Amino acid sequence: MKIAGTKGRGLILGAALFGFAAAATDPAAAEEAGCPVKGGTLTFARSADVSGWYYQSNNPTIWAWPLISLSLVRNKIDASGLEGAAAESWEASPDSKKFTFHLRKGLKFSDGSPVTSADVVDSFNASLADPQNVQQGIWPKDTKFSAPDDATFVIEIVETQPAFVDNVLSQVGIYPKGSKPADMAVKPISAGPFILADWQKGQKAVLKRNPYYWNQPYPCLDEVDLVVIGDSATQALQLQAGQIDVAEELPPNQLESLRKSPGVTVPVFPTLAEELIRLQRKKQPAFDDKTVRQAMNYAIDKEAIASLVFFGTASPEDSEMPRTKFYKPQTPYTYNLDKAKELMSKSAYPNGFKTKLLIGAGDAVESGIATIVKDQLSQIGIDVEIQQVEAGTKFELRGKKDFEMFLATTSADQIDPQIFWWFCCAQGFGLGSAFTDYLNRENQDLFAKVSIEGDEAKRADLFAQMQKIVWDDAAQLYLVFLEAPMGVRSNVKNFVVPPPRHHYLEKVYKEQ
Repeated sequence: MKIAGTKGRGLILGAALFGFAAAATDPAAAEEAGCPVKGGTLTFARSADVSGWYYQSNNPTIWAWPLISLSLVRNKIDASGLEGAAAESWEASPDSKKFTFHLRKGLKFSDGSPVTSADVVDSFNASLADPQNVQQGIWPKDTKFSAPDDATFVIEIVETQPAFVDNVLSQVGIYPKGSKPADMAVKPISAGPFILADWQKGQKAVLKRNPYYWNQPYPCLDEVDLVVIGDSATQALQLQAGQIDVAEELPPNQLESLRKSPGVTVPVFPTLAEELIRLQRKKQPAFDDKTVRQAMNYAIDKEAIASLVFFGTASPEDSEMPRTKFYKPQTPYTYNLDKAKELMSKSAYPNGFKTKLLIGAGDAVESGIATIVKDQLSQIGIDVEIQQVEAGTKFELRGKKDFEMFLATTSADQIDPQIFWWFCCAQGFGLGSAFTDYLNRENQDLFAKVSIEGDEAKRADLFAQMQKIVWDDAAQLYLVFLEAPMGVRSNVKNFVVPPPRHHYLEKVYKEQ
C-alpha cells in the first residue's frame, strides 16, 4: 500500500466537519499563499511554557514542538489525514507489520548537516531507550528499526497495527546520530522550520528561521518569539497595544470588545479539545464510587458554563472522546439537581464530603468554571476547596498525581483517536488513565481489540462501545467541548490553528 506524503491515510474530516468558515483564514488558501512578505518577528503569547523540546509531555509542549522538530509524518492542517514531513512517502505491508518510509531528497538538519536514515534509526532507538520518555508505551514490544540505505527507514513490529502510522509516527523527532535526549530537550538540532536560539524557561523562547528547512521558501518569518503570559487579560491588553501579535488565551467576556479594537482580529478555530475535571481516586476515595461520580455530573450545569464562562465558544460535552474520527455522542448528563441529590443519597457518601479542585492561578476561565462547580456541588453536600497554583506547578502536581480534582483542557493530538483513548481511559503510558487511576476491565479488553483491528467499520463499533462504557461510568466530570478564539493582529496573515492545535507557523507572514 503506497502512500504519498500529500495523500496520507485518515478519515476525510476537513472543513465540513470542523466548520473552518468560522476561522479568519482558510487552510487551503494559506496552503497556496507563498510568502508575499519575507522576514519579520511574530510575538506569540502563550499561557504556559514548554516543559522541554524533546518529548511531547503536555499540551503547551505538544503544540509548540513542530516549530522546532521534524517528525516522519504529521497531521494535515485541515485535519483530513496525514502528510509527509521528513518522509516524502511511505508504504505498509499487507499485514500492517512492516512500514517503509522514503526520506525527502536533500533533507538537512538545522546545522546544515544531511539527514540520513541512520539518524532516524538512532533517534527512534534513543527515544525508546530513554526511561524519561513517558511515550515508550505507545510502541509495540520488540519493535525493530533499520536503514536499508541512506534514504530509507523501516519499522517492523510483531503484531498487526493497522493504525500504527496514524497514531505513533508524529510523536518522535529526528536528530543527528549520537544526540542525547537530555541535550536535545534544551538545545535541539533538528530539521523543523525554526531553530531554538534562546530559551529563558518559563518566560520566553526565541526561534530563528531555519535556512535549511526542506520546504522552501518557508518559513516566511525570520523569528518567532514565544512569550509566556499566564494571565489572559494581560494577553488581551498587550494585543490591543500591539506588544504581541498573537494571543493564545483571551478572556471570553472580552471577545466582542476585542473584535471592535483597531488592528485586532479574533478568529475562532474548531478544535479537538474539551474541558473536564479529572478525579484522582487514590487521593480521594469518594471518587471510587460510581454513584457519586454520576451525581456530580448531574449537579453541574454545563449550559451555564458554556454561556457564562465561554460566551458561546463552547458546547456541553457528550462523550469522553473529542469530536474526531469515531466520535459518537452519548446521552448527556443534563443539569438535574433532584436526580443528583437522589444519587448521592444512595451512595456511600450520603452526607457528602470535602475535596479540593486544582486550577491555574490568574486564569479567568478556570476561575469562572471553578466558582460554578464549587457552588453547584455544594448543593449535593460536596464541599470544594479551590486551589490556585502557577500553571507549571499545576502540571507538575498532575504528573505526581498530587491532586483530588484537576481542571483539565485536554485534546486529541491525532485524527485517529487510538492514542487519545489509551491516554484518557485505558491506562496508557503507565499514567493510569490520565493520572486518575480509572480502570474498567471491559474497556481495557475492547481497547486491546481495537489496537489490532484493521477494518474501519469494526474499529468504529469498538470505539462506540468504549465510549458508552466510560460515559456510563461517569469516569470524570464532563463539562464542555471547546472552540479556540485567538487574538491576532490584523497585519498577521495565513495564521491558522488546526483542530489538534499544533503551531504550524511556517506559512505565516506579517504585512508592514
